[in-house]
Amino acid sequence: MQDPRPESHGDEPDPRIAEVTDYLVAVRGGAPFLSGADGRLLLVWLDAGVPVPAILAAIDTVAARRRKKRARSRLTLAACRRTVEKVAAKAQPSGAGEGPVVAGSETSLEGSEDPSTRSPGPRKPVAGPLAPFLAELDRAEVPAELLPAFERLRAELGALARTATLHPDALGRAAARCLTAFHQAAWEAAADRHDALRARAAAQLEPVRQAMPEAKFYELVEEVARDLLRQELPAVSARRLWDSLGT
Repeated sequence: MQDPRPESHGDEPDPRIAEVTDYLVAVRGGAPFLSGADGRLLLVWLDAGVPVPAILAAIDTVAARRRKKRARSRLTLAACRRTVEKVAAKAQPSGAGEGPVVAGSETSLEGSEDPSTRSPGPRKPVAGPLAPFLAELDRAEVPAELLPAFERLRAELGALARTATLHPDALGRAAARCLTAFHQAAWEAAADRHDALRARAAAQLEPVRQAMPEAKFYELVEEVARDLLRQELPAVSARRLWDSLGT
């Protein structure tokens, strides 16, 4: 049985624990808490000063890597250990400088060749660490059913980008919370397709089904189903957010 979210060293739980836990659960599904081993590992990372967006970027990186092979165990923080170390060491977000500017006007949903998707148009100018990430989002083809959640995400990130008083760490964590909320909302918005996504996931995992208990198999089905949905909008990625923050 899994342990609940670990406590921080102070009187109150460290909010960063929930931020990482919520993102991991949004990516893989399942109960909203960490195993005891993952909880202890997370505290080690946080005590060492590893930024939350770096941990989330590592989760995305490992999740993408798992697509290329049929993983036989659930995505965990322990599975991300080496990637967390590499991602965190590569570039610490400085938040310094003006950064590139994303120019444009209000959103336009016209001109998409595929009626099942929409291309968000250019936005008001934005500068700073989030600008590269916002520019990539503005070029994304968005499935129609995910558009409301995407528009909320883009509006929230745009507002954060214009909040000049935010410390770089606070900016990164706030942006990461927006990504978590998007993934949660996107999964709910695709409720009519859950059965189809799970069926596709089960078909992909069928070759390894006999090598694991049934409960483990269905945990992986849930994880792969969510991953299939995320692949429809790859621009919404904690890895790309982290790269933008480190620009």
